[in-house]
Order: sequence, then C-alpha cells, then structure tokens
Amino acid sequence: MTAHAHNDSYGEVLAHMISVLKEITGDWDVGEISATTQLGALNLESINFVYLIAELQQKYGLRQRFLTRIRSIERPIADLRVAELVDLVEEIRYAREERREEAGS
Repeated sequence: MTAHAHNDSYGEVLAHMISVLKEITGDWDVGEISATTQLGALNLESINFVYLIAELQQKYGLRQRFLTRIRSIERPIADLRVAELVDLVEEIRYAREERREEAGS
C-alpha cells in the first residue's frame, strides 16, 4: 500500500468513525466531534461502544482483531481519542495488506 493510499484510507476511516459517532450522539449535546475528541467526552454508554466497535469490525473486515487490539492497550476505551481508534483500524488493515502482498510474492 502506498503512503498516499494509506493517507486516503486514514481520512476515509476517520470520516466514517465520526459519522458513526454523530449517529450515536445525534440528540445529545456533545459539541463537535473530531480526531482529537476523547471518547469519554461523548458520554457513551457501554452499548454505544459495542455498537461502534461492531460497526468498525464489520465495515473494515477486522473481525475479533480490533477488539483484541483495543484490549491490549490496557487503557479504558473512554480514555482514547477518535484518532487513536482510527490508528488501530489502520494498523490492522495495513498489516493485513502487507500479509497479502507477502503471500503474493
């Protein structure tokens, strides 16, 4: 994957994640949601985190790897910023792409 494609992918994942978070918090007064927004500031309930994780796993084919990676951080998910979750999604997707390229070599 080229650096340019990786940057495009990051922006797409960020936009999708913000869209999902806006959907979840639609009627709440949480202010603007951006890459620097801490998830805890959005007053999400546990079910909201489950929905967010499931949505990202399904959209990007992350399966259980995403939840496993989040757990490995050893910080509450509420302490993470939106950009940190995007980084995790991209880390898993990029690693998967590298494995495909190696297998094709």
